[in-house]
Amino acid sequence: FMQSIFNCCLINIKDMLDNGTVIKKSYDPISGYYIVVDHNNGFRTYYGHFNKPAYVEIGDTVLKGEVVGQIGMTGLATGPHVHFEIHVDGVKRDPCEFMNCYSVVVY
Repeated sequence: FMQSIFNCCLINIKDMLDNGTVIKKSYDPISGYYIVVDHNNGFRTYYGHFNKPAYVEIGDTVLKGEVVGQIGMTGLATGPHVHFEIHVDGVKRDPCEFMNCYSVVVY
């Protein structure tokens, strides 16, 4: 059952703030597989706990609506999800300040 969840659920940047450039793609014991996208306007977004390495590479441009990976539970996670953060000028902010939290779509 868990494997079918991972295979069907893709991380889509539909509601991302803007297009951007992948500046980090890595793995660590807490975040699991993750990426960081720089939006070239003071904003950076973070996506963590992918099921496997993201589909994009460092230096790639990502666009709104682009699928970048699969939902997972790598790292320190108790269930499949995407950890999402917004950083503005290096400071972590509540994503709900910038987007409608009820409209985020994960495929």
